[in-house]
Amino acid sequence: MTLFDLEREHILNTLVTTGWRMEETANSLGVSTSTLKAKLKIHNIPYTDEEKCKTIIAGINRMKLSAIRVFLSSMNTKTLREVLEFAESNYDNRTYCTFFKHKPFLLLVDELKAR
Repeated sequence: MTLFDLEREHILNTLVTTGWRMEETANSLGVSTSTLKAKLKIHNIPYTDEEKCKTIIAGINRMKLSAIRVFLSSMNTKTLREVLEFAESNYDNRTYCTFFKHKPFLLLVDELKAR
């Protein structure tokens, strides 16, 4: 893995951790938001709703349910709804939605949708 690849992975992981909040991500990485946006372009990380949802779901797939609860609860409502809609529409896609088939997660989703 090259330094370029490591930087890209670190940016993506930080985006997932912050729920794709650009200002928070930039602060966490110690750069300005304009530098972060430039790095997204350099690393070919499109800032689209679909890419955001894919990245968040990929991060969720690596978490335990207790961490998922905290992570999803910290998201703003708009992003949370986008992620859940993407997961529901890609239910059969094992790459994105392995966690979506677990009953505890489905209960959490219902709880979060109600807020």
